[in-house]
Amino acid sequence: MNAIAGMNQLPQIHSDMNSLIEIAEFNESYRYAQFNKKTDRTAEYGLAGLIAVGVGAKLGLFAKLWVIILAAKKAILAGLVAIGGFLARLFGKKKDASA
Repeated sequence: MNAIAGMNQLPQIHSDMNSLIEIAEFNESYRYAQFNKKTDRTAEYGLAGLIAVGVGAKLGLFAKLWVIILAAKKAILAGLVAIGGFLARLFGKKKDASA
């Protein structure tokens, strides 16, 4: 649980948090003690992944990446068309040489 308040309210939060923890309840089968490694799924990303995304968001990395992608969209589209043409030629029907 999280509490949001000023630093001057910290002692009050510490005392009130104990009563809040006592009344908090979780639904049946959603309790931490009931976790089963064989049947329950866990996140595929770890703490490092969460930190990397947080740092990237703070630095505006995703916004900058989006701007770069938008600026290079013609080059990206031309590359995709070239790859598609290559694959079509590679896997396309072969014409009969005797005709």
